[in-house]
Amino acid sequence: MANIDSREENNNFCAIQFDYFRGMEAEQYSFYRVPKVLFTAECFQTLSCEAKVLYGLMLDRMSLSIKNRWLDGEDRVYRMGWVRWKK
Repeated sequence: MANIDSREENNNFCAIQFDYFRGMEAEQYSFYRVPKVLFTAECFQTLSCEAKVLYGLMLDRMSLSIKNRWLDGEDRVYRMGWVRWKK
């Protein structure tokens, strides 16, 4: 757990003191998975960090598609979503 001290210190930073996790406390947090290859493979070097994080968000949504058994005729998982186009 993090204890946050709201008093301003040098350079206007707040002091944060992190304690050890105990028991199952670490399980209370959710994480997004971003494949390491997006950061290590040369072919993805020009991809922005935002695009890599977006890929992680979309990958997370795939778990909902799997749970709902959204599969095509070839057993490939797909996801549905809305896209808004600006004019």
